Amino acid sequence: MNITREELTSHKLEITSCDEDSPLAKFMRRDGKIVLIGVGYNSCTAFHVVEQKMNVPYMAYRINDKAKYRMNGQLFPLPSKMLLKGFKYDFTIVEPELIEKGIVREEKIGCAIVKILRSSSFQTIIENRLKQDPNCFFKGYC
Repeated sequence: MNITREELTSHKLEITSCDEDSPLAKFMRRDGKIVLIGVGYNSCTAFHVVEQKMNVPYMAYRINDKAKYRMNGQLFPLPSKMLLKGFKYDFTIVEPELIEKGIVREEKIGCAIVKILRSSSFQTIIENRLKQDPNCFFKGYC
């Protein structure tokens, strides 16, 4: 399926960055490759896309009705979903399964370890983990 850059990156302004209509979620639905260069799984925002899709209990939102955006010199309201509080997580616990099932490939560029993941397979693994235990990655609130 061909998609234009505009289709992939355009979205409603009021959604969160991990909403199902966000550019990252659209990218993942098209099985885009997730590339982590020199960082671990706790730096992978794609986990949050799946958490939000699965409506995990530790992610609660409020609407910020004071936000605004400027276009052509005019201010417009921008009701935005915001997390009520931050949370700690540990996404590293899924690494052995990702490796075992061939979802991740590791390479080296210079001194950096590069992890390349197939996003549709990655998403299936994370969804299954969250179905079994919706708090499996949750480690408390900040």
